[in-house]
Amino acid sequence: MAKKTVTKVAKKKVTKVAEKTGTKVADKTGTKVAEKTGTKVADKTGTKVAEKTGTKVAEKTGTNISQKEDEKGPPKEDTQGTQKADAKAIQQADAQVSEKWKKKEWKEWIKKAESDLDIFNALMDNEKEKKWYSEKEKEWNKWIKGVEKKWMHYNKNIYVEYRSLVFWVGLKWVESQWEKWILSDGLEFLVMDWKKWIKENKSNFDEWLKSEWDTWTNSQMEEWKSSNWKLNEDKRWEMWENDKKWIKWLYLKDWINCSKWKKRIQKESKEWLRWTKLKEEMYKNKYGDKWKEWRTDKSIVYDDWKDDLAKRMIKKKQWQVWLKERTALIEKRKAAYPAIMKDIRFIE
Repeated sequence: MAKKTVTKVAKKKVTKVAEKTGTKVADKTGTKVAEKTGTKVADKTGTKVAEKTGTKVAEKTGTNISQKEDEKGPPKEDTQGTQKADAKAIQQADAQVSEKWKKKEWKEWIKKAESDLDIFNALMDNEKEKKWYSEKEKEWNKWIKGVEKKWMHYNKNIYVEYRSLVFWVGLKWVESQWEKWILSDGLEFLVMDWKKWIKENKSNFDEWLKSEWDTWTNSQMEEWKSSNWKLNEDKRWEMWENDKKWIKWLYLKDWINCSKWKKRIQKESKEWLRWTKLKEEMYKNKYGDKWKEWRTDKSIVYDDWKDDLAKRMIKKKQWQVWLKERTALIEKRKAAYPAIMKDIRFIE
């Protein structure tokens, strides 16, 4: 009876002391109590607590701790902007994101890239491609006029452009010889003009296509790399690798995690490269086929146009204009250099 009374009194006193002293008691005595009683309390209560609560916890949570850790994503963003971007903060932020979750995010992002590609292609079809061909149509009309103007007048650079000596050897030609030249060499030179122009524009078209594609793929990758958890992770391991204060293999856990990070980003890079190459090939083929259609249409138009131009040059006896303008140019040059022309035989 005495023992029971003592116990009750002791309990009441302990409770009151705890209420009055709170933290201070814990601060002063916490360590000692833990040292004296820690093991025994754990021995006596550990098993019973586990037996009583184990099943209920499992029923409520439905998943084990390891499964939660595997699926763990990044913490909520600090909307107040108070998180410091120091090494410790970066390390803590990255540590909260599991490897399994990161791999899952990559797969989800690739799926999103597929949807974004559809939007990109629609934009190309409905706006950018139409604008490009509209501008090219204007260039085409301007170029055609330029070619016609060139062939309606004397071309002092004909040897440089076509390696032709027609204005030297043809000075004494008759009409039939000039007609024959126009229908042979003349038409061939017009074809050369076309091939040169279409080659330049095909090169411009390819550069434009590549520029649009590279801009889109780069923006996609920038979007991936700009995720907060990705920035934290990359910065953490880049800092860790660049720090030469310690022998890294001594820190086994960090070394293993850093290796995982390297392997994962290498794998992601390979997958992205493979994906973009496949899509780029399809992209080039699609718009390349459209270019071929446009080139074929223009080639037919040009063939008819050059044949008509040749007929007009023959009908107008255009060689007379060429030779007349050539003579005028020579006289103009002679007039500009009167002193020199006395001693030099002018060849042109």
